Amino acid sequence: MFQLKLARVVVILFGASAFACSDRSPVAPQPEATLGLQPAAIQAQTVAGTYLASFRPTGSGLGVVLAGYVAELVSGAPAESGTATFQFCAVGNTPRPSADCDSGSGHWVRWGSTHIIPPPSTNAGFALMTYDLVPTPGTTIGFRFRYIGQSRGEKSGIANGVSPSADHTF
Repeated sequence: MFQLKLARVVVILFGASAFACSDRSPVAPQPEATLGLQPAAIQAQTVAGTYLASFRPTGSGLGVVLAGYVAELVSGAPAESGTATFQFCAVGNTPRPSADCDSGSGHWVRWGSTHIIPPPSTNAGFALMTYDLVPTPGTTIGFRFRYIGQSRGEKSGIANGVSPSADHTF
């Protein structure tokens, strides 16, 4: 009789312990629940980037192609995703050199946004957009771009940033 009771207790304890070890503990913190407790920098896992504005000629010779390049600062690897929003400097409604905006007497005006070109393209890390207004010859206009690393639900891993301003003379 004692052996029968002991056998039942062993079976019950064995079954309970097998069930308890089959899944995560109901009192242990869940990984997704602890994300909110981590600093944003740890959650985002971004690295410093370089943001360079340059210019390319258009096929028609009118206007200019704005070229924004984004890469990891340390490794030099080009950005694989993200969005570049190009801006030009203006005082009132008149486009001006970047010095006017950098000094605070002008303001940056949004021109448009485009996606970063992903690898394996030879233009990987670039965002290209045409500025198709044709000012009088000799006019200098300042440009820059803002980079946002999240695009189409993907995070690039490179921190958001703003390029230094650059001037183009038409």
